[in-house]
Amino acid sequence: SNLPVSLSSPALLTSSLLVVVLLLPPLQALEGKNVRAEGYHMLMKELLTEAERSAHKPQQRLIFLACVALLIPRLGLYILRYFAQLMPLLLEWAHAYDEKTVVVALWVLATVVQHAWPRIEAHAGVIWQHLVQVAKAAEARKLDRGVDSYSYNKQQQEEQGRAQNGQQPPGKVFGDDTDRQVKVAADVAGCSDRSFAAVLQLLNVLKQCGSETLYLAVAATAQQQQNGVGSSSSIARMVRCIFGQ
Repeated sequence: SNLPVSLSSPALLTSSLLVVVLLLPPLQALEGKNVRAEGYHMLMKELLTEAERSAHKPQQRLIFLACVALLIPRLGLYILRYFAQLMPLLLEWAHAYDEKTVVVALWVLATVVQHAWPRIEAHAGVIWQHLVQVAKAAEARKLDRGVDSYSYNKQQQEEQGRAQNGQQPPGKVFGDDTDRQVKVAADVAGCSDRSFAAVLQLLNVLKQCGSETLYLAVAATAQQQQNGVGSSSSIARMVRCIFGQ
């Protein structure tokens, strides 16, 4: 269970999620591999109820994602019972502002696809369209990061010149917000690469399902790329991931 987030911070857990974290290990020992076990389904229902309450809170949804990732292998194909609640949450979080949520949501979605692959055909085209948007957003973040880095480097050079001349940078106070903003920009840049890696990972899982709906959706996007509509190097790489070109 190599979870992409930690469950070891009680301060992040609501009472409902704390119950799940505490109950799951003994429940696994008791129920074993019985995908129909009522205990597993009770926990999934509780998780989804809690997730819908706190879908807008990044820390809470990360804990939910980590918990549900533990349950999916126990439910197997029975995870389909919860698609009506689960899929909208995962697809919404794939477009979250914080990149960690994006990466973990895509990771959990890949886990869902692995265990529900016989029924993924109906959802593959929609998932592809969402992944296209996620990839474009990641590409835009990288571009923005490049602009921010150029501006920051230029500012640093100017400030070093003033310091050598004994001048105080205008409006510059030690401990102000500039360095923090640059660090955040750098962190986002790194995360945007990870989010695209998560996109490619999910595509590889989808490809193994052999979905005709997916192939049709990818072919339509590839045609748009050839016509110059929404041209993107990230999307071109995604198309190659599916068709092996």
